[in-house]
Amino acid sequence: MKQLSDVQIFNKGQEIFTKKNEVGSIEQSIRSNKSIYEPLGIVDVSMFEKQHSDLLNIEYTTFETSRERYQKENSRQTRELEVQKQTKEREVIIKINDFKQPSEAILSKFKDWRSDVNSLPDSTHLELISEYQNFLARLENDNLPKFEKKFNDYCKKQLLIKLGILECSLKTGQIQSKKTSNI
Repeated sequence: MKQLSDVQIFNKGQEIFTKKNEVGSIEQSIRSNKSIYEPLGIVDVSMFEKQHSDLLNIEYTTFETSRERYQKENSRQTRELEVQKQTKEREVIIKINDFKQPSEAILSKFKDWRSDVNSLPDSTHLELISEYQNFLARLENDNLPKFEKKFNDYCKKQLLIKLGILECSLKTGQIQSKKTSNI
């Protein structure tokens, strides 16, 4: 057996100490991350792994920097999506207000507009946007413009029939009156 010098023994002790610290750091990291992933239970990560295949090749030595980089990118994308969401919400609020309070031209064309849209939620309740989607679906399914044309055509036809009857009545009355005046 080789004789070990005091320096070599000291160096091995330092290596052991360093490895114990690394193990302790890893255990601490596992404990702190458990509170994040344990409540989720069993999660299927296959889709995530397919979308982020580069994360599968991370080694332990670069794990922390890779995690931080991934989280920063994820946070950036989340902020970007949040800004887009807020922009869309502002657009929807404007459109809801325009829809509920239309121009006078629309109000004069559709007399019951205010009462028809009164039951729809205000623009402050965007979580109820589905009410507007249901209203649109009902309008599209009812196909009111087609019925409006049919109704107008029916009214014109009935008007022509009534005018024809009135004309006949007037002619008959005119003939009767000539007969009576000739007597």
